[in-house]
Amino acid sequence: MVLTGTFIWHIVSLELQNVAKKMGNIMAYTYLTTEELSSTIKYDARVIREQLKDRVLFEGIHYIRPFGGRKILFIWERVEEEMLNGITTESLLLK
Repeated sequence: MVLTGTFIWHIVSLELQNVAKKMGNIMAYTYLTTEELSSTIKYDARVIREQLKDRVLFEGIHYIRPFGGRKILFIWERVEEEMLNGITTESLLLK
C-alpha cells in the first residue's frame, strides 16, 4: 500500500490532537485547503467549491476564512462528522 502525503499528514495531525487532549489543551483542529480536502474525501475540488460549499459545508461550521481573507480552510473534524452523520438540525442551528 502506498501512503500519500495527505494521508500521512492526517495521521500525524490526529496524533498531535491526542497529545493535546492528554495535556488538557483545547482540541486542536485539522485545517485543510480545498485541494487537500479533495484528496482526502476523493471529490473533485471543483465539486467541493461549486456544489458542497455553502449548501452542505457552511462557513463558520465546516470552514473558515482566516484573518478575513479569501483563502478557505476546511475543518476536517467537522467535515468528517457531517459525512458520517449527515445534516442535522443542530448543525443548521449553529449557522
